[in-house]
Amino acid sequence: MTTCRWPKSPARLLAPADGRVGALPSLRCIERECDLMAKKPYETERWAVLREYDSWARKNPDLANKGDPMLFFSYLQSERSDLLDFKSRGADKWQRVHGWLKSSGRVKK
Repeated sequence: MTTCRWPKSPARLLAPADGRVGALPSLRCIERECDLMAKKPYETERWAVLREYDSWARKNPDLANKGDPMLFFSYLQSERSDLLDFKSRGADKWQRVHGWLKSSGRVKK
């Protein structure tokens, strides 16, 4: 049985785990990862938004320390609208992004 080398996070998609060219995951491993991602809708979008929040907070610590997540959402709308280009089933995009920020512990309110 082969060990699954499929990256656990999207950031590790950039390079094979062992550094060898052609170190690709097995087909069974890819199918399992796709099944897991299908059960977690918006995981890729969530990851991208949280990464952008971290970047935004480093560049704008005064705004991030105010604790108002709407400031970040306004930034997304004006500067990074591509990150808001996802279908939002049942909730508007503000509610979804705000929920991601709260559940990750990046904002409190």
